[in-house]
Amino acid sequence: MHFCHVQATIYCDLDTTSLIKCTFSAKHHNRIILNRGSIIKVIFSETDVSIRLEEESGQVFVQSLTFKPWPTTLSVVTEEGLVQDIEISFMDQSSEILILNIPEECDKVCDNGNAFDQDIASTLEDILKGRAPTGYRSFEMSCVSNVVKNGVKAEKKAKFVGPNNTLYFWEIQNFSCFKKTIYECELATEGTLWVYLAKNCLRRNEKTFAITAQDNYE
Repeated sequence: MHFCHVQATIYCDLDTTSLIKCTFSAKHHNRIILNRGSIIKVIFSETDVSIRLEEESGQVFVQSLTFKPWPTTLSVVTEEGLVQDIEISFMDQSSEILILNIPEECDKVCDNGNAFDQDIASTLEDILKGRAPTGYRSFEMSCVSNVVKNGVKAEKKAKFVGPNNTLYFWEIQNFSCFKKTIYECELATEGTLWVYLAKNCLRRNEKTFAITAQDNYE
């Protein structure tokens, strides 16, 4: 992985298999951008750091809400479906811009991953139409629920068992009195291959659904 520091700007190659560590200003806002393309989603836990995706520009704005907060980790998702994990520490310094460079190798990975993405899309379509995906057996489930976070619960409604992985259909509900934001990473456990969450922000008593894929060999 290559780093280069020039005039409060950090240049770093995007690497979906490695964690990028950087230091941002604890007093001013900071930005994360792609050298080409846009960031379409940012995933993070609730912390004392403001993290906002500006959809029009495809850039992420990060600002500390306290002086020198604890390091925070977030994941950015590009429009090509690449995911980069970033660990941010904060210091009393000037604003920083983190520029993620997408190497040519990542373009090849995206091309190779299109078939896999299509398989997931086809699987989701089958489940949402109320049928088991090809190669899977369906089973109904009841009274199997987890607390995702304070005020939010997830209840397993069905599972679909395939030769290599098992898919779970979850009903997610915000039973608190306040608006809640749920992130895909909060539904993942050891052995989770991927997570599909229909909606991130839920109003009071609002429900949504999620589908998780679990490796049968974990």
